[in-house]
Amino acid sequence: MITAIATSAFRRRSKWVTTACVALGVWITTLLALNLAFGFSTQGPVFLVRELLVLAAGVVMFRIAQADEYKRAVAIGLRVALVLTCAFGIWQEYIGLRPLLELGYTDGFFYATADGNYRPFGTFYSPTVYGAFVAMLGIAVIATTQRLIWRLVWIALTTYVVLITETRSAILGLLLAAAVIYIRRFGVVPAHHIIWYVQGVLLLLIVYLMGWVPTSVTTVWDRLMGATEAGDTSRGTRWELWSAVTAAINDQHLWLIGFQDAAFAPIVTPYTGSSIASLGHAHSNYFQELFRYGYPGLLLFLVLLGTFVYTITRSRPFVPSGMSAAGLGGLIVFAVDSFFNNSLSSFNVFVTLFLIVGLGCSSQAYQRKQGVTRYAQT
Repeated sequence: MITAIATSAFRRRSKWVTTACVALGVWITTLLALNLAFGFSTQGPVFLVRELLVLAAGVVMFRIAQADEYKRAVAIGLRVALVLTCAFGIWQEYIGLRPLLELGYTDGFFYATADGNYRPFGTFYSPTVYGAFVAMLGIAVIATTQRLIWRLVWIALTTYVVLITETRSAILGLLLAAAVIYIRRFGVVPAHHIIWYVQGVLLLLIVYLMGWVPTSVTTVWDRLMGATEAGDTSRGTRWELWSAVTAAINDQHLWLIGFQDAAFAPIVTPYTGSSIASLGHAHSNYFQELFRYGYPGLLLFLVLLGTFVYTITRSRPFVPSGMSAAGLGGLIVFAVDSFFNNSLSSFNVFVTLFLIVGLGCSSQAYQRKQGVTRYAQT
């Protein structure tokens, strides 16, 4: 069976996504190979192998999910992954911080906010990456679920877990993805749906004013509203990190090559101070790519995301509507979260993105072969 899946994956073709991955891989290889050759590398060949392995694994997952015969299996797998991932976070929320510390979750696990509040982090090193991962899985599972009762279950589970992580970028990405999927499906918002929304908002307002809102929800609400305040440390820290990255790139004239595998903190410390620099990354996938591989690397990363959008759009007539929505929704969550978090440090997040996007795509060969076969977009 493994041989059959592998053969199918390599037989599938998606010219634009593959080309974008190859271009990004070639750029990374060129920079890191030269770095190694001249003795400037700080991490040796392991870093290069890891970067290429992530891209290669992503392409394989993308091609598997593209295959019509595997799409249902992939959709079921995403459901299982969502249940297990959420269960782990709910367990962490239930038992609290002290038992986790006793189990050894100390150094390297960033499960606290700036004010010291504990947040579940699942199987990841931080609640922000965990929240983004759950949001990606959740929107994909919700979009591919047909029965209303199960869709409501997935919405409730995904919403609850993302909220307890207090990951604002994941919450915003999830809301935006849901809105885009809805508008994409219905074109315009029906009048009776607007009435439902108004009634829902009114009910939530009454519940909030009556004091019936759980503490965990009010904490998330305060955190969301705090993003617009001048004293918000999270927003201010990110802005300083991004400014420091661009300043370092410009001052050292490394627009084209970036700093590759160099340690983050020593380079940006002169521009932002050691306290903020000690976070170890740019707190943004986009600025982290800029730091590592310069403006060309950032551009190639953006091109890769663009080819995802293009391929999903081109494949829409040949893919079930729910799976097309899943691919687009997962991509939107990742793209929004990428502004504020460094989820590329997680192999699972990036490879799962390729899998979800592949679910919403069909190979060019398959489209040509099935040119008269189109799925109803309802």
